[in-house]
Amino acid sequence: MFNLYADLDSVKSLIIALAMAAFLLVAVGASILGYLISFKKHEFKEVFINKKVLISVFSILGSNIPVVATGFVLQFVVENIPSYAVIILIVLGFALTVGVGIYIFLFLHTMAIGIDDKEITFLGERILIRKISNVRQNTKLNQITINYIEGTRSKKKCRYSLASQAGQFILNNVSLLNQEVEVDPVEPSSTLKRSKDEASESSK
Repeated sequence: MFNLYADLDSVKSLIIALAMAAFLLVAVGASILGYLISFKKHEFKEVFINKKVLISVFSILGSNIPVVATGFVLQFVVENIPSYAVIILIVLGFALTVGVGIYIFLFLHTMAIGIDDKEITFLGERILIRKISNVRQNTKLNQITINYIEGTRSKKKCRYSLASQAGQFILNNVSLLNQEVEVDPVEPSSTLKRSKDEASESSK
């Protein structure tokens, strides 16, 4: 009797896990697709879409569909399948979807960029041009950074590598943001060496 209850609890847990994996997959995929459709409806002066990244993201999510589907088939259709096989598929499904979600959270501002008269728009986010404080270029780090105010006081940064297509897009369209690129001064290596020597002498 206790073994029967344990088996039922195990099956119930696997079904819940499979349902959560499927829900997460649909939620992430639908969100990205919805943001992209909304983005495409806007009319921008200049627009950049990183098609390679978007294709990669949708390919990963697409490959996750048969993973989750196979999990359901093994659970409900095929008999005498060990539970660890379904668990492996569940873990794989979660890992792929969560990995895509983390990438989007970190690099959303590099996937699609549109600039019009009032704002710079990303997938699901935007920066009002009047809220942009400055645009700075760091030649040492090969980066360009948009500094802006969110709300009334919160200072935010949006940073791009100049080695990326998104970074070059921002650099080439800074004028549309009513800004000029402020290049951070690079301290000469001789000055750096002298400063280190002086610090070393003072510590003795």
